[in-house]
Amino acid sequence: MKRITKNAPKTQSADITQVVTAVKEIKINPKTAGGILIFFSVITFLATISYNPNDISRFSSILELFNSPQVSNWIGIIGANLGRLQFIYTFGYPSIMLNVWLCFIGINWFRLKTTDALIPNRFAMYVNLTFLASILMAYPESFQTFGRSNDYYPSGIIGGFIADAMVRLFGKWGSLFPIVGFTLLFAKWYL
Repeated sequence: MKRITKNAPKTQSADITQVVTAVKEIKINPKTAGGILIFFSVITFLATISYNPNDISRFSSILELFNSPQVSNWIGIIGANLGRLQFIYTFGYPSIMLNVWLCFIGINWFRLKTTDALIPNRFAMYVNLTFLASILMAYPESFQTFGRSNDYYPSGIIGGFIADAMVRLFGKWGSLFPIVGFTLLFAKWYL
């Protein structure tokens, strides 16, 4: 008589291997995924670098869409909306680095014809570099206004909020220590 043994289910941590496994199970063509990622990153890159705060970036009716004044964004009204989302509500100008990085990943997918290298090992470096650049761009205004910035124009809301919070918590000169510390840690880990 054979004994039936059940293997205990394996516990998996939430890491990149789950994403790679999911992509393999769905059987996404790497050339198609790479092409879509390249297209999306180029469109958002162009929308971000041609962002103009004076452009109409939202509309309440179809008539307003067609009767609105000319937008200066290179991608049009859709680019004005994408640029506003990336520029104001994320990292500001440093979000351009993320678009370049996504284009690099798309080119690798398209060229390598595999999704094994789904995300390069330098993912954390690019995100941290974008985060640090956003904080550093917001810091001069936070320093001048004692952490009460009115507009997060060049840095986006993420960097502006962190810079304002550091100036309010640590004071004008004390807030330099966490910024310098984070910059030194970044340089030690990634360079």
